[in-house]
Amino acid sequence: MLVYDIAGQDFEGLIDLLNRAEAMKLLEEIQTQAVKKGLDSMTMDEIDSEVHAQRALRAQQQKRRAKV
Repeated sequence: MLVYDIAGQDFEGLIDLLNRAEAMKLLEEIQTQAVKKGLDSMTMDEIDSEVHAQRALRAQQQKRRAKV
C-alpha cells in the first residue's frame, strides 16, 4: 500500500502522481517476470537479435494485411 500526502496538490498533479506510481508498479512486475523466465541475464547481442526478429515478424504481418 502506498500513502501519499495530496494536500495542496491540484487535480492534474494528483493524476500525474498516480500514473507514475502505476508505471513503477508495472515495471517492477515486468522485472520480476523477466527474472523468473531467465531473461534478466540476456546479452546485448541476444536482445538485439530478439528485437530484429520481432521487427521482421511485424513487417511480414503488415505486408500480409496490406495484400488483403
